[in-house]
Amino acid sequence: MLTLLTLSLPAAADASPAARELDRAVLTHARRWLDDAAARVGLEQARPRLTPIPPREAAALPACRQPLEVEAFDTASLSRLRFAVRCPEPQGWSTVYTVRAELEARQLVATRDLDAGKVLGADDVEWAQRPVYELEEGLHSPAEAVGLSSRSALRRGQPLRRKLLEAAVLVRRGEAVEIVASKEGIVVTAPGESLESGRRNDVIRVRNVGSGKILRARVAEAGRVVPE
Repeated sequence: MLTLLTLSLPAAADASPAARELDRAVLTHARRWLDDAAARVGLEQARPRLTPIPPREAAALPACRQPLEVEAFDTASLSRLRFAVRCPEPQGWSTVYTVRAELEARQLVATRDLDAGKVLGADDVEWAQRPVYELEEGLHSPAEAVGLSSRSALRRGQPLRRKLLEAAVLVRRGEAVEIVASKEGIVVTAPGESLESGRRNDVIRVRNVGSGKILRARVAEAGRVVPE
């Protein structure tokens, strides 16, 4: 939910009643849109600031005797949210109104600079209030990040996004692995060598060191695979 909303209203004190009603209608709709959008991506403690940028013709628009109809028109960029506004009278009018949104929210961030491929531990992530530039789903708890690895280098304080992380490589090509097979409660293990790298649940080729046989096995955890 949005916990704080700051509106920067046009400074002109002599704005017409129609222009003031236009501002109110658009900013109310923009606030609701941001509220819904933040909830969809799981943002917490969101603090937006809305700056209206009325169309040039706003001052000349006649008053509308019916409630204005406002619809999100272009929301690709928070810095330039555009809303279509229509006066639904027979001789009504329509225009496009721009709102600039600046948003901060509580997000999971890196506690230190991290190299690409680093497997994240509990001490590598923390909560912090940071600017939001794109409304994309982040991580909702530190547990979601722990055990994942970074696709690229991360800077201290950088918000963590799902697209920046991936499942960690648990088995690397050429490493010794334990092949674990079970059936009807009987567990058999054998030493093996990984012929491919893999993440959890990846199916890779493994050589049984004892028999020399090559088999396909699913990565269960670091250094351990289960035959398919």
